[in-house]
Amino acid sequence: MTIDFATARSAHLSWRGRLSGYLQGTVELDEAKAISARRCDVGMWLYGTALQHERENPKLRKLERVHAAMHAAVGRTIQSRQACHMSKAEEDMELVCHLSLEVVTLLTELESELTPAEPGIE
Repeated sequence: MTIDFATARSAHLSWRGRLSGYLQGTVELDEAKAISARRCDVGMWLYGTALQHERENPKLRKLERVHAAMHAAVGRTIQSRQACHMSKAEEDMELVCHLSLEVVTLLTELESELTPAEPGIE
């Protein structure tokens, strides 16, 4: 599997809006998919091909950890809302936002590292 880095970055940047809408009750989330670090495009790419070919790449390993932590924080946000602990859900959402920015940064760095340059462009 290949990855469209721009789409992956956009999807991870959109977590703030999705979770905010979820906390306000205006957006529904597929909880199983939202909490799984393996079911989104980044996870499928990471565990499908990226780590198989670049197992020792420290940025990929960091992306794996940060991405998993982000999805775990999404899960905590959902659980906090379901338990009507809205202030905890807001705190959890802020952590998701922080981690999603870190995911985006790592994706950008990996894109330049893993994408071959076009001939004649340096």
